[in-house]
Order: sequence, then structure tokens, then C-alpha cells
Amino acid sequence: MIDLEKYVKLYNIKVFNFIDFKKKFSKKLNKLLNCFDCNTNDDEYKYFLTENACTFSNLNLAVTYIVFDTKEEVILSYFTLSASTIEVTNSEKKKISSDIPFSYIPALLIGKLAANNNEDYEKLGTITIQIIFALVEELKEKIGFRVLSVDADLDASPTIIEFYKKFNFIYNRKKYFDSSKNELDIPDSGTITMYIDVEKIV
Repeated sequence: MIDLEKYVKLYNIKVFNFIDFKKKFSKKLNKLLNCFDCNTNDDEYKYFLTENACTFSNLNLAVTYIVFDTKEEVILSYFTLSASTIEVTNSEKKKISSDIPFSYIPALLIGKLAANNNEDYEKLGTITIQIIFALVEELKEKIGFRVLSVDADLDASPTIIEFYKKFNFIYNRKKYFDSSKNELDIPDSGTITMYIDVEKIV
């Protein structure tokens, strides 16, 4: 089990959902949001944080979580979580559980994940994933989902696939298997669906 408190104490961080963050730092919210500079090839992720995160949270479309350095008062990273499903092949389903009666598996989706470019980006990414894993441990006792999925954005970061592979995320074979070639055909741009069985998170 991931120990979230370890990261909180070790790195002087606190994890807020966006609505609570907005309330706590209402007087300097715009400054904190605008100082966030994420290490991506476009401005989509900063734009989402400054313009869409609040709306998506209020509409219950996706909850944005802020990883905040309480000592330096800076946003280290953020991520969004929402309910989703992924369609899997029979072989994929058997690897998860042969008792699952359908091909669409309930999922918790990481829709966005970005870290502050002014910090140790790779270290921050690792910490953020560990925080997500800790939240998964809490949430899976309250709502039903079997996989944690992610839309890995190659356009924002060409190395993002290797980053998620380090944490045992795998490609969605149903989406990318090319039967004519008998192999996976992974696009070299756009978003790539990957997932991990939540029972295999350690």
C-alpha cells in the first residue's frame, strides 16, 4: 500500500482538490495558477488549470487535484480524475480476472497530469503518480473500478509512454492491436490509452 503521509511529510506537500484550493487561497489564486509552468510542448495544460479546472470540478466532469508545496507556496503538479471505461480484449480481460462478465471495464481515468517545469520534473512526476496510487487505494474501497487508465499525451511529451511504463501501465490492446500485422500499432502522436489493474498497484 502506498503511504501518502510519507510524501506529505518528506516533501512539505499537501494535496488539495481544486475547489478547496480555490477557497483556501482565494486572494492569491490567480498568481499561484499563473506561476505554474508545465513541461509540455503546448499551453493546453496550463490553460486547463487556469481556465477549465474549476468548471470541470463544479460540473462533476473531472476533479482536479493540486499538489502544493506548503513551504514555498508553489503548485508542484496537478492531475485530474474522472469515471470512465475501457474496452479490452478477451485475453486482456482474463489477465485482469476471468470472472469479469463484460468487455467494458470500469476505470478511473487520469485525464490530465502536468508538473511544474521549474522543479525536478521527473521526480515530481514520480511523486504525483505515487499520490494518485494512494488515492486509488482509498477510492477503490468506496466506488467500483478495476483499472486506472490514462490518456498519455505524446504531443505534450514525446517520452510520456516510457514514463508510464515505469509504473507498469500497459497499452490497451483492444484499441491498438492490428490483426493484419498481428502486432500492436501504436500511433506516434496524439493521446495513447494505457492502463494498470488496480489490484497490481504496489
